[in-house]
Amino acid sequence: MTPGPLIPPGSTDRLDLATLVDRMAVTDVVAAFGPSYDSGDFAALTGLFTEDARYEVLPAVPPLPSVVVGRDEVLRTLRQRWHHNRHTLGVHQRHVTTNIVVVRQSRVLAETRSLLTVTFAHEDGRHELVRTGGYADLLRKEDGRWRLARRQLHIAGLPPPSVPLSLDEEGPQT
Repeated sequence: MTPGPLIPPGSTDRLDLATLVDRMAVTDVVAAFGPSYDSGDFAALTGLFTEDARYEVLPAVPPLPSVVVGRDEVLRTLRQRWHHNRHTLGVHQRHVTTNIVVVRQSRVLAETRSLLTVTFAHEDGRHELVRTGGYADLLRKEDGRWRLARRQLHIAGLPPPSVPLSLDEEGPQT
């Protein structure tokens, strides 16, 4: 199941009030990941993912797994990485998500693309650029709330702009 046809940037087709409200909520979820993760607010992160969430890192960045399935596993993996960066490396991460674009949207599914910049904030005030990349996200509306169902993090490169992600047993198709 895919979230519908491609929405060209600037298109005003299908922009009724309900669609605009959903679009803002989708954008909020994508943007909320960075501050929630960076502050170690795992309760907030829990609310951002569906129970069956799938998180992919392309290409893999050892020691992280390249694919994690299920909200509990996604959060466990994110928590381990956060603790490693904060307590082993002694840095605060800053995830800056920009250029969030909703590329497809239906009443219950939305697909977005966004850019990512990650920095380390050191205790002495220095900042270090760690990585750049992009997200391809598929969000699903459950019980009146949008959540991340599939997230692909494309390290360094960017996700394809117009190939839809889907919700099937195989995971996202790009």
